[in-house]
Amino acid sequence: MKTVIAKREQRDPGAQAVADEHSGTTTVQSKRGFDPQVYKQIGDDQLITLSLKLVIEDTKTPSFEHIVEEAYSSFPERFCFQGHPEWPHTLVIDRSIRRCATDR
Repeated sequence: MKTVIAKREQRDPGAQAVADEHSGTTTVQSKRGFDPQVYKQIGDDQLITLSLKLVIEDTKTPSFEHIVEEAYSSFPERFCFQGHPEWPHTLVIDRSIRRCATDR
């Protein structure tokens, strides 16, 4: 997880969608500048835990909505719908939150 934090760049207002004209696909860039090649190697539960930490650091209420927003905008390639990268996959995020809340 330290590698992901070290890769953080200047914060943007949100994740940015980028369209590839040649392939017709859309990719979403991390608002925090995290490298997808790095964060794709880290488990969902660890990324959700980091997202919760970032929400708290931003002095936001640690609500489901804020965690989803942070997880998706920081790690969009990990937490997006397959075929619709512009949408967060809330089921994956919810399951991870529930595992983190119940596993000891």
